[in-house]
Amino acid sequence: MFGYKMHSQALGNGALGRHFSDASDAALETLRDAGDAIARQRDVGMRYARSVADSVRTSSEQAGRSVRHAFEEHPAESLLIIAAVAFAVGWVLGRQPSHGEEAEDARRRPAAARRTRARARSRATE
Repeated sequence: MFGYKMHSQALGNGALGRHFSDASDAALETLRDAGDAIARQRDVGMRYARSVADSVRTSSEQAGRSVRHAFEEHPAESLLIIAAVAFAVGWVLGRQPSHGEEAEDARRRPAAARRTRARARSRATE
């Protein structure tokens, strides 16, 4: 009990203010350190992002040159390949049902076809 009174008296004599000031300084220093660490990590991330962007740009430029060279060397074959790819993409996109009633009909069509075949088989066996 005596120690508590002595401690509280010591805090009452300005020690409490010094204690809060020291705690505030320590918290400020911790926040500064954290800010510096974040800035360093940001710089590392930015350098990595720039490196990746440069690599992608270089790769795409090389691919573009390669395609251009292929077109210059083999124009007829290149046009045939492009036409085949365009036809395939158009065919795939054309086969997909649209939204709404047509899509619902397209979903029901396989089941209806199975029922029709089943009825035809049952009639054939009768």
